[in-house]
Amino acid sequence: MCSAGVAYNSKIAALSIGSFTKRMPLKTIISTAGMCKGLAYQQSKIDIYSSSWTFSSPFEEMDIGSERTIIAGITKGRQRKGNVYVSAVGPVGNGFTNSYFIIAVNQIGVKGTVSKNSYANPGILISSFGKGKTRADDYMLTASQRYDSGILCNAKFQRSSAATPKIAGIVALILQSRPDLTWRQIQHLIVRCSNHTNLKESINFKRNDHRHFGFGYLNVAKCIELSDDVKSISQKMPGIATFLCDWKGQRNSSVAYFEATVDSLNETVERVTTTIHKSLLQHISKAVLYSPMGTSSVLIDGSEWTKDVHSPLKGNAITSTHFWGERTAGRWTLSLNGRFHNVKDDSVSLTFTGTFVTPKEDKEDENTRNSDFVFISIALTLAVLLLVHAVIWRGYLYANRN
Repeated sequence: MCSAGVAYNSKIAALSIGSFTKRMPLKTIISTAGMCKGLAYQQSKIDIYSSSWTFSSPFEEMDIGSERTIIAGITKGRQRKGNVYVSAVGPVGNGFTNSYFIIAVNQIGVKGTVSKNSYANPGILISSFGKGKTRADDYMLTASQRYDSGILCNAKFQRSSAATPKIAGIVALILQSRPDLTWRQIQHLIVRCSNHTNLKESINFKRNDHRHFGFGYLNVAKCIELSDDVKSISQKMPGIATFLCDWKGQRNSSVAYFEATVDSLNETVERVTTTIHKSLLQHISKAVLYSPMGTSSVLIDGSEWTKDVHSPLKGNAITSTHFWGERTAGRWTLSLNGRFHNVKDDSVSLTFTGTFVTPKEDKEDENTRNSDFVFISIALTLAVLLLVHAVIWRGYLYANRN
């Protein structure tokens, strides 16, 4: 009616998760029951759940009902290949962006700029152009909800609410070509076929990704081309391990360092979640996590962290995708800026999610052990044969001694 969608052959189910009231027509009232009912609807038939609704405040946690519903979709949905969940990104620390089951999506501004209302969140995985289908577009045509007024099309739909369904459409195209891919293989494929060239923000991309754009934008043709490369990712659920951090240095200073040495885990990282006790979190103006490989992830930036969001803090975890593909082994450092003289509880932990791998050294040791085993087996066999041979000759000589 207005324009062709990304995956225009897809079937759409519009699921209600909230309601409006006449008294507040512009405010959506989201209930736990409504959210769970929408997320649980036809999990065996629906491939992708796309939500442009997100939290409006930092550290808003996902309710337990929604979390369990999503886990049920991951483990049982889509004939046990797992439903794909795509959500608009929200403020730092919110439950949807923190979840490793959900693909968090942000907008890319015109010509690859950071939009005025864009969220900076280390949990963003991927982005799309928020105002059109190309870098230079400053509007897109979508169907309008105001049919009663005679307005059939809308040219003002934008931001992450518009970018999110476009990513869902791209995932639909991928699944149309490769319906056998699991939810986790889709996430790995998104990381591998993302791009950030020819954006004004390209210069600000670090080793892994970007605080506003995640790994960039998607190249659909490349996703189809590389779809076989992610088939080796066979684990349905990622491995999870948590390590406590130790406070290093003075406790009354304005700068604090926490360290965690990981030497008992061989994982390829997908996401790292930093959990900071609320009594410490509310005093932080900036937080940066460093990996053993030297990659940094800005978890909290003072320019975005104001007094009006400090209280009350409902959650205290921040998830980052900036270390995707790195090894967990080594020293992780968390650098904090703020005022810590009133801190009562300074507990900090790091939770890693990823894929178990056998280190190269272990493989070499295993090959060496196998070689040694073969050598020892051959040597023992020869020794036994020589012993049997000696016994036979001794018996022969004894029988013919006369």
